[in-house]
Amino acid sequence: MNTPTPLGLCLKAAAAVVLALGVGLLGAAQTSAQGEAVGIGGRTTAAVGTEVTLDLEALNIEPPGLGAWEIDVFFDPAVVTAEACDSHPSGFCNLGVSANRARTVGATASGFLGDTTLASITFRCVDEGATSLAIAVHELADATPGDLQPIDAEVEHGAITCVVPAPPPPPVTPGDVNCDGRVTSRDAQLVLQLEARLIRSLPCQENADVNGDGEINSVDAALILQFVAGLLDSLG
Repeated sequence: MNTPTPLGLCLKAAAAVVLALGVGLLGAAQTSAQGEAVGIGGRTTAAVGTEVTLDLEALNIEPPGLGAWEIDVFFDPAVVTAEACDSHPSGFCNLGVSANRARTVGATASGFLGDTTLASITFRCVDEGATSLAIAVHELADATPGDLQPIDAEVEHGAITCVVPAPPPPPVTPGDVNCDGRVTSRDAQLVLQLEARLIRSLPCQENADVNGDGEINSVDAALILQFVAGLLDSLG
């Protein structure tokens, strides 16, 4: 039988310590990742003039559960306005505290465990820009009978970016290659100039291939002229 040397025993002990530290760090990381928190919607992008609804949530609440809360969500009213707020059945919402905040309050005897939506707030983008959704927790207490204790929760703020929607593409009007809203002999001339390489492109080049053969050439110009002359009822 082999008798472990002092060096071997030291190495085994060191390996055991490293393993224990690794397991401990992993457990701590997992606990941190799943810690109690209050958050709203992350980062959201919406078009100016549209609405977006975000949930204010209590997350990963442990026993004895969430018993009471008072929370404000602050925003920039020059970028978004709060249009509506649907609270949890055990609470209330108020959008009238000030122009830049939404408030929700609530309480329960039994305590809410895990994840709970405290309020669903609907914002409308009124101008281009970005605003934070800054959470201010005034009260967050557990449901300990007779002695509610504060819950030390992480705060996960949100943000909304309001963007101007892209303009719609111009309508496709076969034959109207200069985008003036009409089909005239000028359009036929521009098609011929393009074929002759006198110009490099057309303002509305997608309207030039009126016969749909995949090419823009004198045939298209002739068809445009026939339409202008009343020999054709339509193009394309």
